[in-house]
Amino acid sequence: MLGRPLKTIHIVGGGSRNQVLNQFVAGCHGAKPYVAGPTEATGAGQPARAGPSVRENSRSLAEARQLIGRSFPLTTVVPQPSSGWDEAYAAFAP
Repeated sequence: MLGRPLKTIHIVGGGSRNQVLNQFVAGCHGAKPYVAGPTEATGAGQPARAGPSVRENSRSLAEARQLIGRSFPLTTVVPQPSSGWDEAYAAFAP
């Protein structure tokens, strides 16, 4: 969709608290780094995104993302090797 490979996959919001979901998402995407959190993504993201448009000496979007990353607990999820994801994909692939 983006026309380029993803470097890291993020899941944010309340769903990032679900360890089973986190492991499933990490597993189905293979060896890519996977980060869960922040759980309050909307509350953190809205001011960070609006800030650059309303203040003259404001942070860039990249700086806002770094600030959010330092301000909230994030969890790195390590994918567990499993052939099950490839088998499931093959069952549903056209």
